[in-house]
Amino acid sequence: MTEYLPIAKSSQQLSTKIDTASTLLGRGLATIQKKQLVINDQDARYRKARDIYDRITEDSVNRRFNPELLPKPGAQFDLFVDEPVNELQPLINHTIQLGEVYRQLKQLADEGYGKAYFIVASMYWGGQGVAKDVEKYNFFNKYAFQWLFNNCESNDPEIWRDLAWTYSNGQGIQQDHIQAIFWFRKAAEQGNASAQNDLGWMYEIGLGVDQDFTQAAFWIRKAAEQGNSSAQKELGFMYRNGLGVDQDFTQAVFWFRKAAEQGNSSAQKELGYMYRNGLSVDQDDTQAVLWYRKAAEQGDVWGQIDLGWMYENGRGVIQDNSQAVFWYRKAAEQGDAKIQYKLGLMYENGQRVYQDSAQAVFWYRKAAEQGNLRAITRLEELGIKD
Repeated sequence: MTEYLPIAKSSQQLSTKIDTASTLLGRGLATIQKKQLVINDQDARYRKARDIYDRITEDSVNRRFNPELLPKPGAQFDLFVDEPVNELQPLINHTIQLGEVYRQLKQLADEGYGKAYFIVASMYWGGQGVAKDVEKYNFFNKYAFQWLFNNCESNDPEIWRDLAWTYSNGQGIQQDHIQAIFWFRKAAEQGNASAQNDLGWMYEIGLGVDQDFTQAAFWIRKAAEQGNSSAQKELGFMYRNGLGVDQDFTQAVFWFRKAAEQGNSSAQKELGYMYRNGLSVDQDDTQAVLWYRKAAEQGDVWGQIDLGWMYENGRGVIQDNSQAVFWYRKAAEQGDAKIQYKLGLMYENGQRVYQDSAQAVFWYRKAAEQGNLRAITRLEELGIKD
């Protein structure tokens, strides 16, 4: 929270006193006004940056927007000619935007503006607009928790929601799901859509509370009806699977589409799935590819995998090995162990790509480092131990 300031009874009184700058009171009020202008400027800068961050990361706070993953100008893609950089333009735009958000919030944090600590820490943890850095995350997260805890009595649902997240993640502090539920609920009851969605997710998973799909659907619906795209996507998922609500593919498509039209990449991928399988819509591979592509272009890992699969198998598009491998690689570069193993297998066997043992081992190692048993076994079979 911004520092507490003396309250002037009216703007007229304030200006009158400031006009008498020769008096101690006049100088004091002038100083207060100057501080208030600085604080107002900080509030405005924070709000603008935070709103952009929330909009871009709303569908998945764990999705990475690491500048190091951006295509290099003029780069070539493996065995093929030029990387189709234009296909990743939405991801590039979001990464650039988050880079600017990081610079703004980091500057505010350096100025001692407390609300900025939590988001700066989150950006370091997730690789969002800045390279992932656990050490810097721990540094800012410690200050974030201290500041949020010290200001938790303020009537600010955003503070309560952020404090709940620090308890839920348990990074740098003792993880406490019960405390997380308390603060999520406090913010949710004040109408904070993000907290409503988070509280619903805690009920859905059973963290800090008994698993209760009915309560999960209740809170997630409240957030969805406020336009929260993550909640809309999750409500669609609950309707598709009959969790806390009667199974209803029509309602599932309705909510997936609501979120997808806002740019929610997870919902776009789910809508593609509905078209690919003809669930409450006419089966349509072309529409499936359209929505998978929208998700993939925003960096959604499963959207990239599904789009790669459609290219590999010629579903809704002309069969194209280079495009299939391109999208598989994009998912692999984001750390998906299963697709890393698949890429290794493709390179080892010359499937869809020219055979390349070095590339095969490279991707097997990547998958093995994440504990993928198939990759670990294959490396052992190849006699590679480190």
